[in-house]
Amino acid sequence: MFTDPAVITGALSNDEMRARSLIGVFVFVPPDYDEALLSAAGFQVIEKRDQTESVASVARIWFDARQSRADDLRRIEGIETFEGQQRFFDVASRLAGERRLSRYAFCAQRSGIVIRALSCRGQSVAGCARPPTHR
Repeated sequence: MFTDPAVITGALSNDEMRARSLIGVFVFVPPDYDEALLSAAGFQVIEKRDQTESVASVARIWFDARQSRADDLRRIEGIETFEGQQRFFDVASRLAGERRLSRYAFCAQRSGIVIRALSCRGQSVAGCARPPTHR
């Protein structure tokens, strides 16, 4: 199982890319880049699922939930951190909703071994609000 939350599928500004990568390191890639890397590493892509819609909806849910508790969160996190997180969720939701930045999940196979984990806590990856636990 491999997921990539930063596949460029439309025009992005440098400000949008900066806001979208605020919470960690993101490598923004063009379409088909992941498939080429998996192939070069000896993997065959068995399945590819577009998870972009879940990014848009989950990011909007997080934004709205945090906004409803803005005063408390500003006090706990500080204004700068709170505003940065809100910008991240807002931009993530908008870019995914406009299909300019996409998320894909891949199931790949190598040497007859299938790596399949397109589920999360009994739900499809699309229905998962948190990333699956890696074991």
